[in-house]
Amino acid sequence: MMSGKSEVYNRLAQKDKALKAIREAYEYNGNNIVTINNYALILNDLGKYHESIKLFNSGIDLNPFYLPFYINLSNSYTKLGDGRKSLEALKTALKYDKNYIPAYKNLAFAGRERGDLKGAVDILNYAVTLDSSDRELKLSLADLYFKMDAFDMAGEVYRGMLGKDPAAKEALMGLAQIAGVRRDYAASNGYLEEIKKLDQKFFSLYYMMGINSKNTGDPVKAMEFMRKELELHPGNLKAGEILSQMNKP
Repeated sequence: MMSGKSEVYNRLAQKDKALKAIREAYEYNGNNIVTINNYALILNDLGKYHESIKLFNSGIDLNPFYLPFYINLSNSYTKLGDGRKSLEALKTALKYDKNYIPAYKNLAFAGRERGDLKGAVDILNYAVTLDSSDRELKLSLADLYFKMDAFDMAGEVYRGMLGKDPAAKEALMGLAQIAGVRRDYAASNGYLEEIKKLDQKFFSLYYMMGINSKNTGDPVKAMEFMRKELELHPGNLKAGEILSQMNKP
């Protein structure tokens, strides 16, 4: 019951209460690996990385086969800027299960942070061969191709996703962005209209429509779209910045 209570507090962002609840659960049963993991995650979220690392390691001592420990331990080391230990944790996870997808995702992220985009792409491409149904993997792969200006490869990933799920809004948005970069605004708007049919509140939908309107010489419509985006998603900082720039005399 205490773990459920902890999850509720977390969702409400009342981290102090979440910490108190999970600490009580830990004191009640300090050998429960899920409780240890959740406790350490909350500490990590509070920036108490050394404490979380100590807890993750104690959990590994109890059960070295519980692979989420290694992923979360890696994340803690990354927060501390210790890339070597972060990679060691991920490699240890793969020693126990060479098909463990979360480890590949984190390895790719680490490569991306180091600027090794090609290495990150290779990792994700391999991971996709292990689990071709993982949408997050494919979106991450397409995003890397996009950052490498390999738009044809990114488009191929997105179209592959749409082949399996014609309602894959993230893939449609990716294709809209690629068409926009190539200044094919008609094609870009076509993809955006498809998204609009599926979800009129999709994040960045009106932002992209605004960008396309701005780039085709219609600032009035562009500003309307940016206002609509901010009305739906006040946290879209890019839309706010562009609207602010366009409002300047």
